[in-house]
Order: sequence, then C-alpha cells, then structure tokens
Amino acid sequence: MARHEEAIRGTVYPQHGPRPRRIDGERHCAEAGCDTKLSTYNRTSYCWIHEAPHPFVLDGVRPRKDRPMPPDPMGPRRVA
Repeated sequence: MARHEEAIRGTVYPQHGPRPRRIDGERHCAEAGCDTKLSTYNRTSYCWIHEAPHPFVLDGVRPRKDRPMPPDPMGPRRVA
C-alpha cells in the first residue's frame, strides 16, 4: 500500500457565519457610580447588573411559532 493511501482524508470545516462584532476602546458601565469595565463584545452601554431585562437564548434554543417558549419560572422581573 502506498503511503499516500494511508493518509487521513477530510474536508475543511465550514465557517459558522460572521465573527462577533467588537467595539474598540475601553468602556465602562453608564450607570452612575458603577465602574465595571465592559467587554469589547458587549453591545450595550450597561453591565449585566444594570442592563434592562431581555429574553436570553440559551444553547441556541430559539422560540418557534408552533412551540412558544415556556413561561419564566421566576415570573416577571423588574429593574431596580
């Protein structure tokens, strides 16, 4: 058997879409008195504590029209 026949063969793994957007520069939370440094990937002006509540998609599970998301077990949330 020739050496090239023993080689492992495969395909190039496809790209998963565009890279995440980044915001350059050092930024801090916009809440008065909060000095939390924001990540370059954080699109908002607030840290996670001061950011307004919004739906969170976990592990790529997205709501579907034929199967709505179950209600939040913690109930409605309010921003302090």
